[in-house]
Amino acid sequence: MADDLAKGERKADLVLGVDQYAKLPGMLDLAVARVRGDKDGPKQLNVATGHQADVHYVAPPDAYPTNNSHLVTIHKGCDYKCTYCIVPATRGPQREKAPEVIEQEIRDIVAAGGREVTLLGQNVTAYRAPGLNFAGLLQRLNPIVGLERIRFLTVHPCDMNEELVKTMSGLDKVCPWLHVPAQSGSDRVLRRMKRHYTAAEYLGLVATARRWLPGVTFSGDFIVGFPGETDEDFRMTLELVREVRYDQTFNFKYSERPATPAAKLDDDVPLEVKKERLAELMALQENVWSSMASAAVGEVWDVAVEDEARRPAGAWRARSLHNRKVLLLDHEGFVADPQCPHHGLRSHDLLRRCCLTGGARMSLIKWIVALLVAVALAVLFAQNSGQSVDLRAFGREYLDIPLYYVLAGSLLLGIILSMLLGGIRELRLRGRLRGLQRDLRDRDKEIAELRALPLQDLDGSPEVD
Repeated sequence: MADDLAKGERKADLVLGVDQYAKLPGMLDLAVARVRGDKDGPKQLNVATGHQADVHYVAPPDAYPTNNSHLVTIHKGCDYKCTYCIVPATRGPQREKAPEVIEQEIRDIVAAGGREVTLLGQNVTAYRAPGLNFAGLLQRLNPIVGLERIRFLTVHPCDMNEELVKTMSGLDKVCPWLHVPAQSGSDRVLRRMKRHYTAAEYLGLVATARRWLPGVTFSGDFIVGFPGETDEDFRMTLELVREVRYDQTFNFKYSERPATPAAKLDDDVPLEVKKERLAELMALQENVWSSMASAAVGEVWDVAVEDEARRPAGAWRARSLHNRKVLLLDHEGFVADPQCPHHGLRSHDLLRRCCLTGGARMSLIKWIVALLVAVALAVLFAQNSGQSVDLRAFGREYLDIPLYYVLAGSLLLGIILSMLLGGIRELRLRGRLRGLQRDLRDRDKEIAELRALPLQDLDGSPEVD
């Protein structure tokens, strides 16, 4: 692949593998010299590839100064062979960072003022050190003094078991949030992807997690338009999203990756169909989350303050234990924290209790008002059974109209209005779906235009051979 990158109009100046980061500064100097025509510069493409099992990078504690969650890589590579994925080829087999190195890295982060860490890995729950699995690693890290929250991602469904969620339930610092990519809701597509589980098994894992971790939240990944995916397969994916009720999903339309097994399959789903399915999936998830957010209005959460929000002015970004983002609209309770130099604010040790508000409160009020009106009408009817009234409407008088006719007509009018409002909401949803489709088309067009632009060197001048 490195040789291919050295050819053509858009050839690369250097190729660097993920285990060769230490060589990047020197290689950049050589590449700049080559582009500028330095006679002493290299004449050939700079290449540093290959996997090194003993190379693990430790990020300095100040690498993430504005986000309370510091990223800690616990392993790299992947032993799964999902047919669409290039990671096994680019990052190599799974290799673990030693547990004592992980622990010391987190202790250094805490000593520098950090309160929260996120453990990273291609399949983080597949972590295996001698005599220690991922559940054991969580047990080892939980007692670290000064550490308040532990998050992790990504979880492969095959590595998420009852032992893990049972362990999580007994650890007070491990956040009840799981990022578990499903990729598809169709067993047929999952087999072609070589994911090693069925949709029913995935839902069983979700149910097990909810049994041991009340209130646990989920996020996930999905690919639409995988080779051979039918409309029925896609409908199964939509059904899975409805059943799991994710907080967030990351959705992608399938695109071929060279040297992957899926590249040998016929990419038979038209691009426009992929775009339509992606837009429909995104619209569904937006509705799922909107209903969940509406149901949360009035709840009280503990949140970690992260940074000042871009808008509205004076607001602050925060995140709950369940990885839900919150805007804090006032400063009451915040004080400077001299022990936390990388985070200018804290509240209750970077935790703040907040009551959620939102537009859903109006929806709740409407239901209460409707219930009160219905009760009032029922009482009125009971008290005036057999009575009649005189009505004036449209310039005419209607005498001795039975009261229950009036009530029945009012009820019918209410039903008609509700149906009209439902229709308007459906039209708005369809309009939003069309808007998402337009956005996707525009983004694809922008990407195509960017790809057509000539490369430029570091000084901004036209490319030099």
